[in-house]
Amino acid sequence: MTIFILVSILLVAALAIALLMGVSPASQKVKVRTMYVGAALMLVVALVVCDYIDALPDFPSKYRFHAVLVLTVTVGYLCIAIACMEKYNVLKRKNRVLEEALTEKEQEKVSILMERQNEQQQALQKGELEWFAGKIKMFSEEEQKAILASAYAFAEHDLVLPPSITVQPNEMCSQQELMYYVYSAFFSMGKKHSEIISFLSQVFPLYFLVGESVLAKKMPGLEKVRKRRTKEEIENSDYNNTSLLFYLPVDVPVFFADLYCAWQKRAIENGNKLVRQYIKKERISARSLTGKLPKSGRKSMPGQEKNSIS
Repeated sequence: MTIFILVSILLVAALAIALLMGVSPASQKVKVRTMYVGAALMLVVALVVCDYIDALPDFPSKYRFHAVLVLTVTVGYLCIAIACMEKYNVLKRKNRVLEEALTEKEQEKVSILMERQNEQQQALQKGELEWFAGKIKMFSEEEQKAILASAYAFAEHDLVLPPSITVQPNEMCSQQELMYYVYSAFFSMGKKHSEIISFLSQVFPLYFLVGESVLAKKMPGLEKVRKRRTKEEIENSDYNNTSLLFYLPVDVPVFFADLYCAWQKRAIENGNKLVRQYIKKERISARSLTGKLPKSGRKSMPGQEKNSIS
């Protein structure tokens, strides 16, 4: 009986030590190693208890030490469980740190992308507003300032504000032209069709006396607006300029000549001039080039055969 009580006290003490180590602020390595040592000791105790049970003569003593064996195995499993939990917590903390680091990097990347998108959007808005300002120069200066103030508020803050003064109709700007200017500029900024219609009706009320529903029917189509804008960009591009200059990757300047302006290509014209000294333009025939008379061609005159190059 004394051995049973002593062993039970030791096992309860080991159980208490395992529980205290699990909640103690000790390092992870100390906890894991202590738990593994405790599990190994419990295994040795279990083997000793099994041998001792076999040597007992009566059943009550065996029953008591079977309870001791169960407690020993329980303490051993508890030590292993605490060690595994400590390892799991360490891995969980490492994963959390990695996730936080990745989240910070992703946030930095997203912030950089947002800054770039904002810069591109601002550059686009600036270019479209400058283009729109160039198209409304037929209005007075006060009207231009009022229109551009409303356009800036609409482009930057999505606010449709009526201008400070009433914009009077101008003979040099028709309804169709004005709709094209506004639709082309603001649609490139990503504005919706209904918002553009609302902007037209509130900023240019004297131009569009009808309601927004009627104005929506008069609005030009998107494809038509794109074709016209592309045509204008091509016509106003530098490719129509004689002094167009751009650089290839090898820093070689290249110039483009205008259509039907052969005098701008002096080297080619000089080469053509030298060629025409020997081969006249009006004397070239199929026979002079191939040496054969075509089936459907006319017979060349004797004087032409002498002048032609065989």
